[in-house]
Parts: sequence; C-alpha cells; structure tokens
Amino acid sequence: MMDSHLIRPSGVIRRWAWGCAVTFTALALGGCGVGASQDDQKYTIVTLPNGKQIKAEPVYRDLEITRGLMFRDSLAPNGGMLFLHTKMDKYQYWTHNLKFPVDIVWMDEQHKVVEVYPSAPPCTEKSARQCTTYGGRHLARYVLEMNANVAVPNGIREGVFLMF
Repeated sequence: MMDSHLIRPSGVIRRWAWGCAVTFTALALGGCGVGASQDDQKYTIVTLPNGKQIKAEPVYRDLEITRGLMFRDSLAPNGGMLFLHTKMDKYQYWTHNLKFPVDIVWMDEQHKVVEVYPSAPPCTEKSARQCTTYGGRHLARYVLEMNANVAVPNGIREGVFLMF
C-alpha cells in the first residue's frame, strides 16, 4: 500500500503549480484589456488640419514603397498609406495598377505639406513607364496617399502641418 504523502503534492509543488497557473492566465489574458490591439499597431494615425484622422499603413522598405496601393480594391473611408522615406529627396509617384483615384500629399521632415496632388486617377497602361508621374517638385521625406477628395476638403494645402 502506498503512503498518502506520496500521492499528494507537497506544499511547495502546490504553490509552484498555482503560480504557474496564475502566470499562464495573466499572459493569456494580457491582450484582452483596454488599449491598442495588434491591428492598431500596424497603423499610424495622421491628423489632418481640421482634426479628421486617417488610419495610415506605414511603409518604409523599398519593395513596400514601390508596391504601395497597387492591386488593392479600395481603402477604408479613413484609410491611407504613409510612405516613410529615409531621407529628404524629390519623390515622384505613379498610380500604376491602382484601382481607385487617390490624393497624394508630400511632406518635409517636420511634417509640413510641400505639395498636394488631389484625385490622381489610376493608370491603366500596361507598362508603368507609360504612366503619368506626380509630385517630385519639392524635397520631401514623407508621402501620404488616401482616398480621392479627402485632402482639400479637410484643409490640406501647401504650408500646413500634419500630425503623426
């Protein structure tokens, strides 16, 4: 016959097991609280001059910048893409393989708008080389693309600052 103390966990083992259970539960539920979700962490909130907010997807890798919004069917009503270039330069953009028109906004390092192109239409040419390029007249570090007809009605023009 077995001694009963061999089949019951000792106090040390019970405390260890209880501690493990509490730690596991805390870790498992840690993401359930109030705060930014993982999806929200994928976006940068850009505040326009009138207070409207754009939930912009930040892109900074060369391949992401080149692809941009190509092949997407649409953007959310308050959606956008924020291109984060590594240095100030004159960046030209095209709308090759876009399926919808976009407003394009160029900003300097202080987030001051240096150029705006409203309602750039999608380019339907087979070759990107045949597409019209937009912007690149002024030095910029950041470029924001959003749905057409959003920039101007919300106060975006050269000289204003966007917050992000």
